[in-house]
Amino acid sequence: MNKSKKLTLMALLILTGLNVHADEILTAQQAKSILTDENQILPQSKQLFVSGVFSKKKFIPDAESYTGYYLANKNLNFMNFGVLAYQVIYFSVDVGCCIGSENALILAPKSNSNLAGLQTFAKEHQCVIDSSSVVSDLPDQVSVKLISKAKTSKLLSISCKVDR
Repeated sequence: MNKSKKLTLMALLILTGLNVHADEILTAQQAKSILTDENQILPQSKQLFVSGVFSKKKFIPDAESYTGYYLANKNLNFMNFGVLAYQVIYFSVDVGCCIGSENALILAPKSNSNLAGLQTFAKEHQCVIDSSSVVSDLPDQVSVKLISKAKTSKLLSISCKVDR
């Protein structure tokens, strides 16, 4: 083997071991936890905040709709969809009505996205998938950031009722 082939092989071995741009995977158990369990988020799901995938510093509240958004700081995939944001119930003052009871993930489809798997997950956990009005329902400052990151306005959401 000549010197250039050896160097190329060594470089490939080093790069494959680094995992520099590896996406994190959101498991079905983590997704169920953050989407449906209001007060008992599993340690694996809390790890998404500890590892910096989501940051409390980048939380965007929308008091008008009683929701808030944690934008993903790192690449995260769920069923091969890119997870762009985690939408949660948010309110600073309970006025006694009209507060939703759903959390959601805002997703960007990819060429290898597993829509059938997402639909199965949604059915098993009484969740709803919406691909028609996601962008129009988001606050402007959130939609601009998500569309810019996803490089598409064809986003979808999976929302689940929170166990209270």
